[in-house]
Amino acid sequence: MRTRRSLAKSWFRRHAPRAAVLAVLFSGVLAVPSVARAATPGEECDRVAAYSSTAAAKAVTFDALDADSAIRACSAAITSDPNQPRYRFLLSRALLKAERYAEAKDEAERAVKGGALTAHILLAFIHEDGLGVDRNLAAARRHYRAAAEIDLTSAQIEYARMLGEGEGGAKDEAEAARWLTRAAEAGSPVAATRLARILSSGTGVARDDAAALAWARRAAERGDAQAQLLLGSFYEDG
Repeated sequence: MRTRRSLAKSWFRRHAPRAAVLAVLFSGVLAVPSVARAATPGEECDRVAAYSSTAAAKAVTFDALDADSAIRACSAAITSDPNQPRYRFLLSRALLKAERYAEAKDEAERAVKGGALTAHILLAFIHEDGLGVDRNLAAARRHYRAAAEIDLTSAQIEYARMLGEGEGGAKDEAEAARWLTRAAEAGSPVAATRLARILSSGTGVARDDAAALAWARRAAERGDAQAQLLLGSFYEDG
């Protein structure tokens, strides 16, 4: 007399091909293959031209920026979403890399007008270096100031430089020190090194060797070569 187990084995041997087909069919129903979603035009613009890192895209340095790819991607993003000023800022940066200065200036101005205030720094570069326009240090200084006020540390450093050297307006070493302090406190080793030099010489501020040493040490620990040299000179001079 055949047992239930032997009957089950017999059925499976006879119907194995059908069972295999059913398994495949049901596995297909239960595990639908995922289809990768295509990036939106805006996401592609950010991917190839992002100025600062976000959860969705890593920052692309100016040296690494592929101007042609960024111009295509960000132009498409603007067509898709013309009310997003960030795409105009990223496009203006790519145009600047491509040395299409008049277009870069136009897009940067439109970006600023739309609320992408980071574009002020591009306008500062354009006016300071006379890229496609007459050199205008006063305009460059105004744009650096506008970008500095939104806590863009690179702009704070450049604005401090112009203040300290009296470029594009009155010389104001105390104000320069204040902006360098703001950038250094935000974590910029370049600003910390420059601030250390100012504090050690008493340029525009009261001389403070202890604070100068502390800022130089902080910048050196973050790998700033100039700070490491400055720190060495501090120790050598005692």
